[in-house]
Amino acid sequence: MPEAIQVPGACHIYVDTNTGAFEALGYSINGVEISQTPFFLNVPGDQNGGDDGPPIDVQYLGELQYLRMELSKWDSAVANKCICIVKGAPIGQTSSPGLLMAGGGHCYKVSLRSQILFRTYQLCFLRNQVETQRGTKFARLMLEWECHASGGLLYTQTIS
Repeated sequence: MPEAIQVPGACHIYVDTNTGAFEALGYSINGVEISQTPFFLNVPGDQNGGDDGPPIDVQYLGELQYLRMELSKWDSAVANKCICIVKGAPIGQTSSPGLLMAGGGHCYKVSLRSQILFRTYQLCFLRNQVETQRGTKFARLMLEWECHASGGLLYTQTIS
């Protein structure tokens, strides 16, 4: 395939908030930044000096992806369902400490849709700060989703 300039197009963001169907959250300002973080474990061995030397091999332990998005146009009702952090929690209330996110069914599904990119992440939650401002200028909503694999599947390239 030849080298080409990539222009994915406007990214429309959808979230499964607890209805069993995706709801349109909104559009990003400058696209959605997707960060991939792999996890590894060094395997020490006497051949290379044991714990103090370089590893004799490295184990792959999985990965996470992060979706960083800044929106200027969003559905406030859908956003309010997301920013309560725990899927299904009442808006404006925190949940009990110790709650399991994936095991308790409290993760969201997040779908990114543009002209050339369709990705649906199965186990997502807002791990970092949720930011917005209030004032005379248009508001921005900044979200960062942490996405986990479920059964070895991190995302699909379909809408469902």
